[in-house]
Amino acid sequence: MNYTDVSTGEFVKTRLSLTEGSIPRALLAFSLPILFGNVLQSVNGSVNAVWVGKFLGESAFAAVGNSNVVMFLLFGVMFGFSIASTVMVGQCVGAKNIAEAKRVVGSSAAFFFGLTVALSILGFAMSSPLLAWLRTPPDALPFAIAYIRIVFLAFPFMGGLFFLMAVLRGAGDSRTPFNYLCCRWFSTSS
Repeated sequence: MNYTDVSTGEFVKTRLSLTEGSIPRALLAFSLPILFGNVLQSVNGSVNAVWVGKFLGESAFAAVGNSNVVMFLLFGVMFGFSIASTVMVGQCVGAKNIAEAKRVVGSSAAFFFGLTVALSILGFAMSSPLLAWLRTPPDALPFAIAYIRIVFLAFPFMGGLFFLMAVLRGAGDSRTPFNYLCCRWFSTSS
């Protein structure tokens, strides 16, 4: 589908139209990369757990397990806000209002950056009390604190990834995020 943005007059070309043709076919073509990307992320977490448990021992495995509870909560927060960005960008792209889509992307980027930096700082500072509240075993606590602090330091970058994937999906491109996840998965698992 090709069209001209009415607000700027610029020519826009897209690979997949979610508003024309067969709805089941378009939904399947759009959703399969998202599904396979989620499977890759789940497998990645399982492989990491196996490696940590096998080579670093029970305490490190318990530390990663307790820290993952917090990480999954944070991912849920990011996922919720990324869905909002996906919907808003998708509405603008569907209405062929590229100027508004750009505004939504800019506002969402600023919000995501602020949110992830704030959560990163708060989480880093509260790592010890948070893990104690989760009743992390005493022998695993030093490993858990170190691990979760690394997660909190990386949180703005993970938020950036969630944001970019949301924007691309909102624009109708679910393949690029999947391709990135494939490259990342195969580069880290080999």
